[in-house]
Amino acid sequence: MNFDRRLYSLPLIALAALCLNLVATGAHGESRSFRFPLWKDVPGRSFAVLAGGARNGTEWAVFASRAGTSARSKERPCITVARFTRDGRYSNAGSCGPLAPEKGLRYPPIHPLLGETGASYFAVSLSREVKKLEVELGSRKIIRRTPEMLNRHQARKAHLPRFGYIAVRLAEDVCISRLRGFNLEGQLILDSETYEC
Repeated sequence: MNFDRRLYSLPLIALAALCLNLVATGAHGESRSFRFPLWKDVPGRSFAVLAGGARNGTEWAVFASRAGTSARSKERPCITVARFTRDGRYSNAGSCGPLAPEKGLRYPPIHPLLGETGASYFAVSLSREVKKLEVELGSRKIIRRTPEMLNRHQARKAHLPRFGYIAVRLAEDVCISRLRGFNLEGQLILDSETYEC
């Protein structure tokens, strides 16, 4: 039998392209191209990408996921912040827990990845009642943010309810000393020291 080698190699090329695409999108199925699999330590079987980007050779991303299948795990989203530097250093930080201020006015729901690269990365997961957030840095500078909402597609993908979050990259090394959250009426409903500074 005489096979045309070009025809024989077509399925192999297609299979290789599929494998490269799976590597680029991640085993969890999120369509995002990163040089390095920033999602590799995200808990759970699937995730949503909340934010991310690349600057000065460093890639970073923030992920939301669910660890476990119990009803309780659905109410305790996992937030993971990850980065990969141009010189090949990978770091991540994150945890799973209730949305602030579910545990009370002083519960700190911050997921920081701070320092080392001349930049800081952090995310905060919030209940939908938090409409404004103030992040006080160790320098006493205050960053004010309006939380974004996990959209329906992201919530379905991560098997989570919709919730609020902020995801921030700052072009400096900082420490975060306090979080304050306000509801629609402007009432303080979250006031938390982070004990990071």
